[in-house]
Amino acid sequence: MDDVRFSVHEIQAAGQARREAEAWLFSFEAALRAGDASQIGILFHDKCYWRDVLAFTWHLSSAEGNDTVGLTLAAAQARTDARQFRVP
Repeated sequence: MDDVRFSVHEIQAAGQARREAEAWLFSFEAALRAGDASQIGILFHDKCYWRDVLAFTWHLSSAEGNDTVGLTLAAAQARTDARQFRVP
């Protein structure tokens, strides 16, 4: 019986994690489309790192801190027009 309850709990937790990831991606895409560096930045922790591996800038680059990440992605978005993010 504990195995069944644990499995149901795992399924519920996985569903919640998926909904949260989809909500974050929706907010991320909206902020990118708006080109608003501060909206992008608040989606990341203050002390974060972004490693771009050819996705936005077409070269390896790093950004540190949510303000810098927001500025970097907002600037790159004009060239990349990134959109339609999905959870597989």
